[in-house]
Amino acid sequence: MFIWNKVKAVADFEKKIRVRRIPMLQQLDVEFLKYLEKNNDVVKKNKIISDKDILRKLPESFDYTNINTPIELKSLWPINILGEYDL
Repeated sequence: MFIWNKVKAVADFEKKIRVRRIPMLQQLDVEFLKYLEKNNDVVKKNKIISDKDILRKLPESFDYTNINTPIELKSLWPINILGEYDL
């Protein structure tokens, strides 16, 4: 019999988000440094800051209250931000 451990599953889910966002944050860091060198595109700077903030807050942004199965948990994966769930 399979018993789903929601606490462990949520912790694993959040860890997968953190792992997936690492290269994205690194790329944004590079873009930000390039911005600092040029210092001419405030709109781009604000977009980079906003994108990094979204990625930083992502793991803690979900409400797991009504999640009771692995499929329901997987359905929370933010495909539009992190791409397909394939970890």
